[in-house]
Amino acid sequence: MRSIVALGVVPSRGSASIRGGAVGLRNHREKEETQSQKMNRRGLEIHPAHSWQSTKCSPLEGLVEVSRSGPNAWTLHPNPLPKNGERGPAPFGPRFGRRLLLRPGKYTLDAGGLGGSNPTSRHDDQRELVDASTWETTMTGRRNEPLIRVASPSGEELPLISGTTYPPETQVQIETSRIRAKVATQGYVSGVVGGSFEDKATGARDLGFGLDVVDFLLEPTPEGAPVPEGQYDFGNLVHGEIPKRYVEGPQICTQVKRLAPRVFVGDGFAAVTLRHAWTEAYAPHDRAGSLWEQTLIFPEGERFFLAADRVTTVSESPCLFLRIDLPGHLKHDKGSGFEHIYLSYEEPETIPSMEFFSDFPPDAHFFYQRGAGPMQERFIRAYQHPEGPWLAGMTLNPSDVYEAWCHQRGYVCMIQEIGGRATQPGDTFGAAYVIGWFADVEEMQTVYDRFRGVSGWMIDGPPERPTGYRGLAAEALSRIKE
Repeated sequence: MRSIVALGVVPSRGSASIRGGAVGLRNHREKEETQSQKMNRRGLEIHPAHSWQSTKCSPLEGLVEVSRSGPNAWTLHPNPLPKNGERGPAPFGPRFGRRLLLRPGKYTLDAGGLGGSNPTSRHDDQRELVDASTWETTMTGRRNEPLIRVASPSGEELPLISGTTYPPETQVQIETSRIRAKVATQGYVSGVVGGSFEDKATGARDLGFGLDVVDFLLEPTPEGAPVPEGQYDFGNLVHGEIPKRYVEGPQICTQVKRLAPRVFVGDGFAAVTLRHAWTEAYAPHDRAGSLWEQTLIFPEGERFFLAADRVTTVSESPCLFLRIDLPGHLKHDKGSGFEHIYLSYEEPETIPSMEFFSDFPPDAHFFYQRGAGPMQERFIRAYQHPEGPWLAGMTLNPSDVYEAWCHQRGYVCMIQEIGGRATQPGDTFGAAYVIGWFADVEEMQTVYDRFRGVSGWMIDGPPERPTGYRGLAAEALSRIKE
């Protein structure tokens, strides 16, 4: 069941709080709560004094999608209209149900519907939204503890200050009402630390070396060109018969060792950015210094996080691409330890684990190359955990994917390459993803469609007090500032 709620708030000291409750429609009266009840309460609040986008809502902005996440649990999702240069979900469609406009007051959303001390001004499946142009909205996922914690390399907790770039190797831990994760800033760096991404509902953790792990810049090797010593090797089980060569390195995940996280704390989300400039150029290129930046956004109330990788290059190349692992490699023992792989570009899309019993090169099976067939409607790669849920990495603009592997080499290697187009110095390219836990393929597709078309993420508002985040189209990706 899904609903659209247009959250309108006029100047008032009150707030509207929407959270799971008992079955049925009922009023929510303020009452004294014990400290234990306060600590256990998990809800989303709509505060009258702030704006989700820090702008006045147009008649159809400020929409929020309400999805059922359990028998008596509901989740609110911001659903702003696309703006110039952006992509976003359309606010209307067959999957959306009733549309509500809230007046200031206290509300409870439960399995029976929406009840409150102040009735809705519109509660009719067949009618359009009334004008909300004078109202401002914000969504928060307030918990009694911060969504993000930072600590020194030795584990000493540090003050949490939004917009701060902390020293390299600073520990960053995320905990929302639905997931836990650690950001990889030391050792094997970039993305989320392997084994740290936990689904609280099932206890499942990712089964690999990390999520959205970043490597280096490459390009195709011209036919017949010599391969100097130390260059990328191919014609083997690991890389297959796919001629490529390094453009800039070293490999970020294994060689950089230390990254400095910049942390952002907003209402209902926490975000982290990581960046690095490559220092080694490979012949025939004689210049290094391309910049990579990664954005990780953790919304409260979701089983997934949002991610993006962006590169501003110093290299001229006929076909430059960035190699990443997405969602991440998968450790197993001869097919034991996971149930299935899902690849949206394969037929059939769902592949049993025993297909990965023995090693095979990347171009032997389950190999994707852009242009080899029709463009995909969605680009989703996932594996099914023994605990039941699927861990998916979904690239939101399929045209951003140049090549993707899913082959066996002692583990399931889920390499993905983004870009793959001609570049000049100063050009920027990237891709954006949803990475997280899902009950089934249908849920993956539904979430994918909420964010379809996005190639990057932008955090809005001042760094010390961000007001939200939004998706960007490929042509709107800006140059990374040094």
